[in-house]
Amino acid sequence: MFAVKSEYDKTYGSVLRIFPEHIRIPLELLPGNLWKHVNEIRLRAAAPIMVCIQGRYRYLHEFTDKACGPGNTVLQKDLRNVLEMATEHSVYTYQEDIKKGFITVKGGIRIGICGRVHMKNGEIVNIHEISSLNIRISREYPGCAVPLMKYIVDDNGNIANTLIVSPPMCGKTTILRDICRLLSDGYTPGPIPDGVNVGLVDERSEIASCLNGVPQKYVGKKTDILDDCPKVLGMNMIIRCMSPAVVITDEMGSEEDEQAVMNVLNAGVKIIASSHGYSMEDMHIKPGIEKLMKRKVFSRYIVLCNRNGPGTLKEVFDHTGFNRIYG
Repeated sequence: MFAVKSEYDKTYGSVLRIFPEHIRIPLELLPGNLWKHVNEIRLRAAAPIMVCIQGRYRYLHEFTDKACGPGNTVLQKDLRNVLEMATEHSVYTYQEDIKKGFITVKGGIRIGICGRVHMKNGEIVNIHEISSLNIRISREYPGCAVPLMKYIVDDNGNIANTLIVSPPMCGKTTILRDICRLLSDGYTPGPIPDGVNVGLVDERSEIASCLNGVPQKYVGKKTDILDDCPKVLGMNMIIRCMSPAVVITDEMGSEEDEQAVMNVLNAGVKIIASSHGYSMEDMHIKPGIEKLMKRKVFSRYIVLCNRNGPGTLKEVFDHTGFNRIYG
């Protein structure tokens, strides 16, 4: 489970600034011991605001008598206002991201967007008449991956090809970000005190949360980032242009991913990736992962859960995917 450093962490101000006053004030009234565990804030037109606290969804009005709107419901204009404030009144500059269904704004805040989809020539060109927003709050927990490093790096500094398996909301992106930082900066005591060059392919802008080319989350001094780039293209690009010692990427599973991973390994580069799943059994239904398992590409499979909070280490398996090392 991730250790929380302070009652009101640095995300507090970054998140609250995007809300109009009548929504911000009820959020400010959330007790600090709850706020530090908020993962999401969901706004839906004509519905009450919901907050996700350690994976459990609750209505905001359960915690405060301060109404955030008529009948504690969100108006469509509130959704527009939040987008305006989040983008610092420059929504048009985020148009390419909006049509993908999400934007990343200052502070590394990620906002999922639903509404009326405008299509042209079979492609999404815009989402308007916004009906719901999902403000996802990602936090940094430096050192949270340290207990895992003994499974990823051996005593001689050799990095194992590793797959992180995790259900949603169980901290895999946070863990992956910290692995990236530790490998990039190095860590002591440890076999790679000076770190190595890391190539981060951040397809959904969740790991580094880049904004205008600047990572909003710290991923290490020796890390080169391909942001908002499809994994298959990105993995092939980064091994050619940046010569990393290890490539890190998120949410693998397709057959196309499998070939890109093989290209990375054939270049003599290590791979650390993640995939959604509750257990190793779930990996067998993903064509790309199953092929990689048959080839024994990964030396380590690390399975996370939410048993003691996000980031709980559940199991570790060797290259076979069957022999349990931990758990």
